[in-house]
Amino acid sequence: MDRRDIQNDDENCRYFWSNLGDWFAVCKRDLPWRNAPSPYEVWVSELMLQQTQVSTVLPYYERWMKRFPDIHALASSDIDDVLGAWAGLGYYRRARYLHAGAQYIASQCGGVFPSTIEALRKIPGVGDYTSGAIASFAFGQNVPAIDGNAERVFSRFFGIEGDMTRGASRKRLVELADHVAKLGDAANINQAVMDLGASLCSRVAQCNLCPLADRCHAQIYGKTESLPQKSKRIEKTGEYYIALMLTDGDNCLMARRSSGALLGGLWQFPMVRVARTKVSDIRACAESARDTNIHLARHRLFEYFGYISMIDDISIESLPQNVEHIFTHIHMIVRLDRAYISPAKRDALPSALDTVVPTTPTQEFPYDAYTWTSCANIGKSMPYRR
Repeated sequence: MDRRDIQNDDENCRYFWSNLGDWFAVCKRDLPWRNAPSPYEVWVSELMLQQTQVSTVLPYYERWMKRFPDIHALASSDIDDVLGAWAGLGYYRRARYLHAGAQYIASQCGGVFPSTIEALRKIPGVGDYTSGAIASFAFGQNVPAIDGNAERVFSRFFGIEGDMTRGASRKRLVELADHVAKLGDAANINQAVMDLGASLCSRVAQCNLCPLADRCHAQIYGKTESLPQKSKRIEKTGEYYIALMLTDGDNCLMARRSSGALLGGLWQFPMVRVARTKVSDIRACAESARDTNIHLARHRLFEYFGYISMIDDISIESLPQNVEHIFTHIHMIVRLDRAYISPAKRDALPSALDTVVPTTPTQEFPYDAYTWTSCANIGKSMPYRR
């Protein structure tokens, strides 16, 4: 028998609202963006928290607010400065959204943060969850804010099965979350749901400590491990790259990834893909890559930057250990080649030190600019993929 046949939704929603509110009053996390936050503070914190743990976000948030204390400071900053402040936090598109959003608010909203759900969703990168978070936390509106933690808590308590991101399951989740929010004090209730989902109702539930356990569908019917139901994951792809650290000893060649590429806007040692395969085979592929393929890959890099005529003047050594980066859909292994060129030869190259030279991005080389810069400058004044 479905749990909804035992207790009607309104009664369960009121139980949910009351018990969760009482628990939150005692157990809420003390976070810097929760103390009478401005909409800007909520917005920054919520984008930083996407797919990132609170403990990781805290120092970045503190530094960010000192460097970009308000909309106007962020909107007037150079994108390289913004990406530099974000460096190391990952998912760099979030930083680009913040910069673009600040410029939108400054130019289209008179520098005043919009307060309605509809207006908030017009800000670049702001969707249903973030608009709900800003509207409830900063403006006190009784609207839901449904993130991954909320999906898990609502699915388990109300017994919502199926894919929580679409269809009838999503519709029921939104209806229940909206019902709970309209009972009042949505700012605290939304945050309580997040805190519960991040602690007692995480992937491994601690039902014996949960304030909702007595009426929780998953607890009563033994479904805490099966709810919420997981959507089918997209299999990762394995990719093997050669990266080139071309240096004269004091300076290095750096290339900037175009805005539409993975890690767009970041500077890196230029690299080219040697092989693409199943993620389960990528390590073996990297270990068995033929010298001929690596040699051709290096030549393509030199040719792209117009340095092919200098290749005989450059000595190359491979560093002993590959670097691995794991993204949502890509497992990347990068072999780093250190290539030396004499200062005299480097001075003869077409680009001067710290001069940014535009290039046309291609699928193989997604770079929109390159420059020679001091090795000491990397990671300080330029946003760099670590």
